[in-house]
Amino acid sequence: MNEAKNRYFEQEDQPRQDCFGFDLGDGESAVAWLDSQGAGSPLMLEIAGRKSLLTALGLRNGEVLIGEQACLAEVDQLHLRFKSRFLTDPEASGLVRQFAARVLEDIRRSGRLGPNSAFFIGCPSGWREAQRENYRRLFVEAGFPQPEVVSESRAAFLFARESGELPVSDDQLRQPALVIDAGSSTTDFTFIRELQAVEVADFGENRLGGGLIDQALLAKCISRHPQAQRVRQVLSQCPQYAARCELEARKVKEMYFTRLTQLEAGQWALPCESSVKLYYDNPPLRLDIGCDRTDMEDILSSPMTALGGLSYLAAYRRALESAKAALGGDSPLLILLTGGASRMDFMARAAKEVFPNARLVTGAEPEFSIARGLCYALRIDRRTRRFQRDVKALIDSDQVEDIVAGALPSLFATIAPVLAESLVQEAAPAAFRRWKRGELKTIDQMSQAIKEHLAQSLAQGLLKASLEKTTRSWLEGVRPRLEALTDPICARCHLPLTSLRLAPHAPVDAARLDIDAGSMVNLDLIQTVVDVAVAALVAALLGGGGIALLMAGPVGLAVSFVIGFVASRLGTSLARQHLGGFNMPLFMRSLFTERAFRRSLASREGEIAQSIHHQLRSLLAGPDPSVLDMHRQISDAIEAQLTSMAQRARLLIR
Repeated sequence: MNEAKNRYFEQEDQPRQDCFGFDLGDGESAVAWLDSQGAGSPLMLEIAGRKSLLTALGLRNGEVLIGEQACLAEVDQLHLRFKSRFLTDPEASGLVRQFAARVLEDIRRSGRLGPNSAFFIGCPSGWREAQRENYRRLFVEAGFPQPEVVSESRAAFLFARESGELPVSDDQLRQPALVIDAGSSTTDFTFIRELQAVEVADFGENRLGGGLIDQALLAKCISRHPQAQRVRQVLSQCPQYAARCELEARKVKEMYFTRLTQLEAGQWALPCESSVKLYYDNPPLRLDIGCDRTDMEDILSSPMTALGGLSYLAAYRRALESAKAALGGDSPLLILLTGGASRMDFMARAAKEVFPNARLVTGAEPEFSIARGLCYALRIDRRTRRFQRDVKALIDSDQVEDIVAGALPSLFATIAPVLAESLVQEAAPAAFRRWKRGELKTIDQMSQAIKEHLAQSLAQGLLKASLEKTTRSWLEGVRPRLEALTDPICARCHLPLTSLRLAPHAPVDAARLDIDAGSMVNLDLIQTVVDVAVAALVAALLGGGGIALLMAGPVGLAVSFVIGFVASRLGTSLARQHLGGFNMPLFMRSLFTERAFRRSLASREGEIAQSIHHQLRSLLAGPDPSVLDMHRQISDAIEAQLTSMAQRARLLIR
């Protein structure tokens, strides 16, 4: 094999690779960092002094401000909620680019940006490929190294799987799951089966975000102000103040749902209130923003224009019911609630009502789960690409073929006694009985009967079963040499070594590959190779349409013995060439006993086995086309199974 094909076996030192997850939300954003070579957890980075950054962009004399700085400073322009407008408003693309570029500046200042850094950027799962590509290009233009756009729901699911923060086992995560990502502008639904997102028609993003509640709360508080009309005028003329007021409304909303949980737990909670001074008039106006249970119940149950006249609760319930209908009978057993808006208590309660049989799980910091999950996704994808590249390099090389070629002599050595035993114990005695009863007229016909019996037994009888058992044992001898090739691949990609191993002592009909403590999936791992080996042996032994090898070798040897046996019992001087076609009278055949026949034939079983082995080995010297075909088929079967196992194993890469 050439050097290039074997290069993947070298344990080269990989440079440090920094994985960044950027969750650019409509209301809040976050950035996480993870070393792809390590086994640690993602760290949240502070951007503009905050780990949870307001998605706000302010422009002041050419300077770009983001987050709370943009909302609190005197700026010429202030832009909010521009991500949700990306698909419909051309201006939003420039705002996303500017915001991202400013975030990248802070990351550079943190000192974590390295030469091998890469970014996964989150997006709603409902975005199509073209939309994702347009979005990705914005980050390329903003200077991001190796940016890719990934579904936020996938990131949330991987966070649940990888972080260990959620009380969910690997077996539970393999169950059908529904990810509900509740953000400021949308609520995103994604169905997961076998650790992969599944495309479902009429299923995905709903324009139902927590920002609608912020706006409704702000409007309610303005309506209570004694100078409500003047407040509205000020906010319409000064977007900066409007942004600050909506920001305070969001804080009060989050305060309400946090303290609601404390009240339900029997704890005392402070009032949920704040205020903003509007320095537009003299004296300035003061807007109090507060929320109690009556306010929130009214907001959630009142019709909203943005929701087509439905209330927030009704729209969310309808979205859940639509998701259930889209799934049909494929109901989830696990629901993962993520996103900052998932802290609102009714989100979990309504989901449980619509999916009563599902286990519901919410993370401790759902506002960071997307960014962290994006880091995990990037690290996993890097390892997956390397894993797939390494497996392909192995299959494209000659390594597997070389192992099979080197093991064929031992295969022939083990099957020769099996074939000899079948001939001596089954085929020859069965033909002898038929000859003695007169069903077979001549010894030549007995010879043909032996061949037919062997052919049938090889195809679907006891001989095939015996050869399958022998071939499985042979594969056990091949396994260590295969594992010497596959184990380094698994180790480099942090997979259990069993991921690319043929299961030891697996039943032929349902071999099982065990990963960690659980079973990954039923795979016919060994059956394919056994079937190929037996079929190839049949092709080699029963060359062409006849049984040339067997007739010239072991069958010919056995038939020659039969003729000699008959001649010796009869005491006749007939030549063998005449005895083969001689139709012996039945009364003469009664002189022969099967016991004596078996005993005499058994005494030559070793000689017959040696004859079979010698002739099979002679096929290797040619090499015979049947052996070349056997070699190719067995190698192809093993490589096909490696490919199949690799497809399953890549889902478990961490």
